[in-house]
Amino acid sequence: MRIMLVGYGKMGRLVGELAPGYSCEVAGVVDPLSKAHTAALDDPRWKGSVDVAIDFTTPDAVVPNVTALAAQGINIVLGTTGWGAHEAELRQVVA
Repeated sequence: MRIMLVGYGKMGRLVGELAPGYSCEVAGVVDPLSKAHTAALDDPRWKGSVDVAIDFTTPDAVVPNVTALAAQGINIVLGTTGWGAHEAELRQVVA
């Protein structure tokens, strides 16, 4: 399985370190502290080359992250907490 790490803090790095032990390959890392964060998520190279994106960012970043990833048909696992107020909106985005 090819994964994209969205956020590369403690949890993102840990997932990246553990991935090979679970037959997963880190296809890329998108760090929200980068000025090109949204552009990097929109990069067409991810479409079809990533099985899942794992998000460990911030609650404020979740809505634009999910929107960008869903637009490319990339499955998403949200490890970020505190975004529950946007759940209804995000359900519509991924639908």
